[in-house]
Amino acid sequence: MKFTVWTLAGVVLAGLLYAPAPASGQNKDILAVQRDIYEVNRKLDELKTGQEGRSAQVETLLKQLADANVKLTAEMAAIQESLKTNQTEQQRRVFEPMSVLKTDVEDVSGSVAGMQAALTTMRGKQDKIESMLTDLAAAVRLLTTQPAATAATPDAPAGDPAALLFSAAQRDKLSGKLEIALGAFNEIAVKFPMAPEAPMAVFEMGSLYAKNEQYDDALKAYDRVLEQFGDNPMRKQAQFQKAEQLGNLGKRAEAAREYDAFAKAYPGDEDTPTALARAAEMRRPAAAKAKPTPTKGKRAK
Repeated sequence: MKFTVWTLAGVVLAGLLYAPAPASGQNKDILAVQRDIYEVNRKLDELKTGQEGRSAQVETLLKQLADANVKLTAEMAAIQESLKTNQTEQQRRVFEPMSVLKTDVEDVSGSVAGMQAALTTMRGKQDKIESMLTDLAAAVRLLTTQPAATAATPDAPAGDPAALLFSAAQRDKLSGKLEIALGAFNEIAVKFPMAPEAPMAVFEMGSLYAKNEQYDDALKAYDRVLEQFGDNPMRKQAQFQKAEQLGNLGKRAEAAREYDAFAKAYPGDEDTPTALARAAEMRRPAAAKAKPTPTKGKRAK
């Protein structure tokens, strides 16, 4: 557009300069045309000057915008780097203590687990020792309860098979060979029912069954001591243990009656207060819903 206008103006001027001299009537028209051309040139100059100024302003604005963009990019990069640094520092401050804490917790947990295992082992050993002490005390009571006939006398010579088998069964029991001991005690009761060791052997069978929580079998053994052998040295202990096994089986009313029968039969015995207390416990309605706590090694003296 700019090229066309200037070209047109040049053509007009050239025409005016090289055109033949106009007539006098045409001077006014020529002057008017020249003024128009001059005005057009002036406006073109103004337009050119304005366009150059505006172009300069646009270039300045574009340069300012580019500079601002570079500055903004640099500031954004600096902010991102700062955020990254802060995030790394925060992670270091948070996760390192947590890692140390986790290690400490794991160490404490391991120590606690080790202590629990050690306590469990100690409890097992303690229970085993208590069981051995209970068995040893029972064996001592049985030996002191045996009639003198089990010793080497004319009625019971040193080679008495029932006495020898009973001693062997006791050794097996104390050494932990419970199945062998149980078989030996049963053999005494079957083969030598009239021997003084027979009721003691059946009583020991009941003790082994109770220890293994075979309460039905234990109850049958103690009933057998009471019914098969009549008045014998193990009768009092068998009656108390019968009540115990009834309680272990949840037969609370029968257990209470058996405890009462024991207290009535042995009013001055040291286990009579225990029997009366157990009888009262078995009669409590609230306690009837709870599972009875099995007794371990409790015997009447």
